[in-house]
Amino acid sequence: MRFHDLRHSCASLLLANGVPLKQIQEWLGHSDFAITANTYVHLEFQSKLQSAGAMTWIENTSLARSQKNGEAEKPEITGKNEVSGKPRLNNGKR
Repeated sequence: MRFHDLRHSCASLLLANGVPLKQIQEWLGHSDFAITANTYVHLEFQSKLQSAGAMTWIENTSLARSQKNGEAEKPEITGKNEVSGKPRLNNGKR
């Protein structure tokens, strides 16, 4: 095993344990954040899962429920925009 392999393992373990990339950059002595980010960003799979998990609130919205039931609301035309002349839509928002 080479010394560089130990550095890479160290950085990978730090990242897996939630240490921010900026701190790993400083720990490894990389002069540029891009070096660290480009080398180790592929290991941030857990953060991608956490980000996706944070969006589960969308499932509880009326829009998501109506789409699951095949009842997606379609906006109705309520007139024309006075300036552009384009149809004005009522999509349930005010």
